[in-house]
Amino acid sequence: MLLGCLWGAQLVRELNWEWCEIHFDDGLDVALVSPARDMVIFPFTFINSCLEKQVVCTVELSFNILIERTPEYDTGSYLNLMDYVHHIVPPYTLERET
Repeated sequence: MLLGCLWGAQLVRELNWEWCEIHFDDGLDVALVSPARDMVIFPFTFINSCLEKQVVCTVELSFNILIERTPEYDTGSYLNLMDYVHHIVPPYTLERET
């Protein structure tokens, strides 16, 4: 929860994104949306998924991409940005205990 809040606070402060609720047929989720509503990030869901699956988290990569050059999509499309942010070469290898 704290990592999602921190990530969200940085997006709000640096890029003027906003917190909102996104409603789905089967419920709702807390999200961050870009000013044009072309991109959305679900910070709590994304970080929880990374922790559960023990995979490399791309939060820092996504933030750096957005700071360097904000991609633009159709206004109001609410594209889930994290579906498209992947490391070509992971920054490190997660070691798992067996």
